[in-house]
Amino acid sequence: NGPIGAARVGYRNGQYVLNPTRRELKTSELDLVVAGTERAVLMVESEAEGLPEEVMLGAVMFGHEQMQVAIR
Repeated sequence: NGPIGAARVGYRNGQYVLNPTRRELKTSELDLVVAGTERAVLMVESEAEGLPEEVMLGAVMFGHEQMQVAIR
């Protein structure tokens, strides 16, 4: 119920990048798309270069937090 949002997250130089450009994705260790509602993550798709679980979970949380602007 309610509106949904989505965000693409990259990971470069130890930092998450919101909606990276194609050029940024070429050097990114991560290409993750997360979609969800205000309260929940509904879908995650990703390609990664063997990143630790903490970085992957952090990317999902970062994407969910950043998409709240579009949801509200």
